[in-house]
Amino acid sequence: MDFEFVVDGKIKRLSLNSGTLDGFYDAVYDGRPVKFRASSFQSNSLTLILDGRVTTAHIAESDGRIFVYISGKVVELGVPKSTQNEYSKEMVEYGAQDKISAPMPGKIVKILVEIGETVKPKQPLIVLESMKMENEIKSTIDGVVKAIKFNSGDLVGPGQTIIELSRLTE
Repeated sequence: MDFEFVVDGKIKRLSLNSGTLDGFYDAVYDGRPVKFRASSFQSNSLTLILDGRVTTAHIAESDGRIFVYISGKVVELGVPKSTQNEYSKEMVEYGAQDKISAPMPGKIVKILVEIGETVKPKQPLIVLESMKMENEIKSTIDGVVKAIKFNSGDLVGPGQTIIELSRLTE
């Protein structure tokens, strides 16, 4: 899963690969390989094990802007202008259409569907809390809920599959 954001006026790229059994993720940040694991989530902070070091990122939102304090530095996160117009608030799609994945680290607040339930595009499936905000994760297809991999209250990392869907055949 690839992300782009602006830090200090420069576009930074983060590519996340799938996690390993020990909970670590291999990633490439701005061309540099890193290995990390989120070890603790709080309402406004995230403790990470990053390249063997424990560090805490404190996150704050003000006037629609996101600030992160990490390693003695305050960083304002933004979305590159080239991708801002492509982002749809109506229907957020992450990963494969039949796998509903966490777009960011967070806590599952509520699962809104059950196994066997038929879902429509744009139907909310999960409420995920991240950075003090609740985000509805929606279906991207007409389908049936095949599997639910987590429960309410569970912590998830970016890219982890939460719900699997089977596409409805016409």
